[in-house]
Amino acid sequence: MTILECGLDEAGRGPLAGPVTAGCVILPEDFPFEILNDSKKLSEKKREEAEKIILEKACWGLGVVDHETIDKMNILKASLYAMRLSFEMMKLKLPSWLSVNGISEYKISVIADGNKMPEIDVPDLKGLTKKEAIKKLEDLDLKYNFIYNTKTRRYKFFFRYRKIQRAAKLL
Repeated sequence: MTILECGLDEAGRGPLAGPVTAGCVILPEDFPFEILNDSKKLSEKKREEAEKIILEKACWGLGVVDHETIDKMNILKASLYAMRLSFEMMKLKLPSWLSVNGISEYKISVIADGNKMPEIDVPDLKGLTKKEAIKKLEDLDLKYNFIYNTKTRRYKFFFRYRKIQRAAKLL
């Protein structure tokens, strides 16, 4: 079984105007990792060389959310939405990339923006105990053939669980 490391990150949250963009990438084992660095630390020439290699060798996706959508949903939600769009685009390319790279059995480990996760068809957790909710999330892992960063998964779960508990008290 091959573990595919999938990285997601966004750009464009800081500016006062314009779109927010997110990228999603899975790099092959033979990727020249030494070319990777913070893009702001690379010269324009090295950035263009790295881009060419990434587009050629990696399985990638791009998500862009325009300024009008950002104004409607807020910048945080728009950033997460851009990540989701980039992830969905990457998933469309994944079968062909897996075939080219000779990978048949795999799991995807997602690392988003350091520790956040894009939304992925999350089941309804209302009215469940913590134990029942954890079981549902574990079933989700199996359904989507994913493994999650444990710390990320724990924070994501408890954030959702607290949000649901607060909402239930308001009803």
